[in-house]
Amino acid sequence: MKAFILPLLSLVILTITSCSSNGTGKLSTIDPKDFLEKLNATPEAQLIDVRTPEEFQEGSIANAINIDWNGSDFVNQLASLDKNAPVFIYCLSGGRSAEASQALLDNGFQEVYELDGGFMAWNNEGLPLANAVEKSSGLTQEEYTKLVTSDGYVLVDFSAEWCGPCKKLAPIVAEIEKDYKGKVTIVRIDVDENPELSQALNVNSIPLLHLYKKGNLVWENVGLTEKSVITEQLK
Repeated sequence: MKAFILPLLSLVILTITSCSSNGTGKLSTIDPKDFLEKLNATPEAQLIDVRTPEEFQEGSIANAINIDWNGSDFVNQLASLDKNAPVFIYCLSGGRSAEASQALLDNGFQEVYELDGGFMAWNNEGLPLANAVEKSSGLTQEEYTKLVTSDGYVLVDFSAEWCGPCKKLAPIVAEIEKDYKGKVTIVRIDVDENPELSQALNVNSIPLLHLYKKGNLVWENVGLTEKSVITEQLK
């Protein structure tokens, strides 16, 4: 019995700390407030924003360096960083930063802290920004409520232009719109163009689907999914 309990206890501890390692490097994924506290308490911190330059220019965390994960020379740009100093990393919602964090470990970086939920989670916590550009607030909650209130189903697709999984989900949603014409209304929400609404609805990850029936949220799905999973909810 003891031989079983000890490994199980070790597994639980590893899960709770949300840390992983690759060789001698260590990755910790932490929530926005802890990320800020740790960042401020680390004089040698290197803060990396792995979003696109266009996203970066619209607002970032103070003192962040922009190294685009989707850029052709991401690995080459890592040469400007100190592998022995802590790296703090984020993207918009966490997808790109997770991949970039692993790339850092693979390239010999010793200590990496990833912002859980990315820049969207940071914004939702109301934490400080640098170089924020005033943007249109987009749809109001009142306007959104009117859109999702219908006698039939309303499927809301939260996405963004830069989001790879969103682009893969888009044709699936388009097929559903065609196949279920008259039964399902499709509403497409670009989170970049609707920042206030996204924050109010706690949209922290995309793609995100919300299915409403008579104004009530009856189903939601985070991430890429299959058509059959969505249509199952429409039976």
